[in-house]
Amino acid sequence: MARRVLLLGWEGADWLLLQPLLAAGRMPHLARFIASGATAEPIAPQPLVPAMLWTSALTGRPPEDHGVWDAREPRVDAAGVAPASSLSRRVKALWNIAGQAGLSAHSIGFPATFPAEPIRGVCVSDAFGPRPLDGAVHPPAVAEILGRLLVPPSALAPSALRSLLPGLDAIDRDIDDRPARLAAALAETASLQAILTWILAERPWDFVAVRFEGLARISRDFLAYRPGAAPAPHPRDAALYGGVVDAAYGFFDLMLGALLRAVDARTNVVLFSPYGFRRPYAAGGAGHDDGLRARGVLAALGPEVRPGSRPAGVHLWGLTPTVLTLLGLPYGEDMPGRPWSEVLAPSVSVRSIPGWEAEPGDAGMHPPELRRDPLEVQAELRQMVELGYIDPPDEDHAAAIVETSRRMRFQLGRSLLDDGRRPALAAETFAALVDEAPSDARYRVALAQALFAAGRLHECRRVVEAADPDAGGALAQAALASLDVEMRRPAEGLRRLRRLNPAEVTPAIRALAGRAYVRLGRWEEARQAFAAALEADPDSGAAWQGLALSLLGLRRAEEAAEAAFEAVDRLPLNPLSHYYLGVALSRLDLEGMGQQGAAEAALHKALALAPDMAAAHRRLAQIHRSRGDVVQAAEWLWKARQAAARKRGRTTACRSPASEAPDEFS
Repeated sequence: MARRVLLLGWEGADWLLLQPLLAAGRMPHLARFIASGATAEPIAPQPLVPAMLWTSALTGRPPEDHGVWDAREPRVDAAGVAPASSLSRRVKALWNIAGQAGLSAHSIGFPATFPAEPIRGVCVSDAFGPRPLDGAVHPPAVAEILGRLLVPPSALAPSALRSLLPGLDAIDRDIDDRPARLAAALAETASLQAILTWILAERPWDFVAVRFEGLARISRDFLAYRPGAAPAPHPRDAALYGGVVDAAYGFFDLMLGALLRAVDARTNVVLFSPYGFRRPYAAGGAGHDDGLRARGVLAALGPEVRPGSRPAGVHLWGLTPTVLTLLGLPYGEDMPGRPWSEVLAPSVSVRSIPGWEAEPGDAGMHPPELRRDPLEVQAELRQMVELGYIDPPDEDHAAAIVETSRRMRFQLGRSLLDDGRRPALAAETFAALVDEAPSDARYRVALAQALFAAGRLHECRRVVEAADPDAGGALAQAALASLDVEMRRPAEGLRRLRRLNPAEVTPAIRALAGRAYVRLGRWEEARQAFAAALEADPDSGAAWQGLALSLLGLRRAEEAAEAAFEAVDRLPLNPLSHYYLGVALSRLDLEGMGQQGAAEAALHKALALAPDMAAAHRRLAQIHRSRGDVVQAAEWLWKARQAAARKRGRTTACRSPASEAPDEFS
């Protein structure tokens, strides 16, 4: 029997909100779903731009490959900006690959999908709505049918709105537009549910993917009124709107129940959100203005899913390889992610090919002559203006184009920096932005961060010191403090941080202070700094990593192992997370707690990520020596010396501070 996959995108869903609702029995359908399926909290790459995240998740390719860097992009006719287009996407998405493999595949509501692609199924773009643009749906023949399924906000029954907003009748809707925004989100959600249900019932299908944005929209509008929000909302707002978000989750649970009844036993259902929402913070708290959290939601159920699996360290990059595997198709080896093996049933065969882009066949993409890079088009238009062939755009359009172009490149640079392997390319991107807008502190600070990550510390210091100290504010001082810590001047770094206004002290700055205390060997003060950072931002992998290190310095191995496990969960590709875990577990083994095998596994993982980490080689030598295996111990010591020699042979410009283990535990 052929495999099927239904991918439900619950954008903005968050386990921090789901878990209390599940415990209270308010989401019974999801509770039954996860009781028999697999769940995880996938890690999202930076930056947390929904259009970029969805495109990365659904293509399995990084932003520099897929080309969608923001929700908006310059128009190719220079008449301002427009939503990101499917014509800008350079690579195949899941529905293209599935269709190319001969499967019936459908896509509903994802960003950067207009104009709708001519896929082997129905493509409902993000431009489809009550007044759809031409090309919003493929095939065009179904547009009229789908149009009849749309639910306008005015058609919502008052009882439906009251189910989320019991105090509706007490609100003056002439001056308060929040009920209207809620109605719009609910109507859009109901419309997508109706379209999805029609496709499942009326069209042949092997793969269907849908994105519901409703939870994200409702969370943005109403999380601030939920109990526990900080700063506390006005009491009347809290009374009226405090229950909206939880009720919306309940509404989505009812939708899930209906969809599960609409599919058969051969269907693998994957529920996915690429990001969540941060807990509300008071001023000076997390320091994330967008309020998004780099942890999403994954829940899967079906014949090819391993029941009861709860893997840690799952990354967004694995979604496309996993869905392809569930469909019985190979994933591309050029994709940075791999199938989530812990989610797959043991009987599932995992296959790969070099890549899908070079595979022949009709993938249902737009013709090459229609696809274009909007930034390259803008460069060509500027050249034509300079040569006098065309008139320049009006001032408003020109300003919007410049702003959007810079934002797109800035977000590409942030993605390259987050990747960790290409800081030099990120530095090039940011340097160009600094040249264009030297007064914008964001670009200069980002350039400094990229140079720092590339180990070009002296260049980094020159960039920071050349900035207007008032323009960068706390960011500039934190950048200088980071340099002080890295260049063995931790006391000076601490002095800079102490001069900051307390309202400017973010969790990242507290973690930076912790690093300075580590350099000074003041372990308890380091522990307190990292703990304070985690109190404000429990998802900070860097702070968990620092806490593990400080606890190792305090000889508190069991607590250090717990902190290191948290760091590994949040930073699975960072070698130091695994190294600190290995050190902590090896100490527990010496204390008779039988952790030698786990310690070795963690250290081997660290070396797989950073082969020249001499400290990890030396720690493995100690483990073998402790059990009397002198031959293996000598071999690991020899490898440690070789790694150290290679490290000494590199120039400072090639050094990557983030991947080096400190000597304290070697």
